[in-house]
Amino acid sequence: RQGHLLNVRDDISKKEYTKEPVVKSIKPASKRLLLVDDETANIRILSLILEDEYEISAAYRGEEALKLLQEHKFALVITDIVMHG
Repeated sequence: RQGHLLNVRDDISKKEYTKEPVVKSIKPASKRLLLVDDETANIRILSLILEDEYEISAAYRGEEALKLLQEHKFALVITDIVMHG
């Protein structure tokens, strides 16, 4: 199995990404991950690394994450432990 190599450019955090919760339902629950972070660049980087193998959902606030957890099943939640809101 090959590993992942990610080159991060300095300008990645300067790009504007949507801050709306993101849910895509095409893979089984065993392949679904929920990323929770208030920094869009962190979610984008993790998504780029994981999107080939997993279905990625994202929340940018704790409340959004809790709502998604009530509505969908996820195999794993990756979260920032220090977030606003």
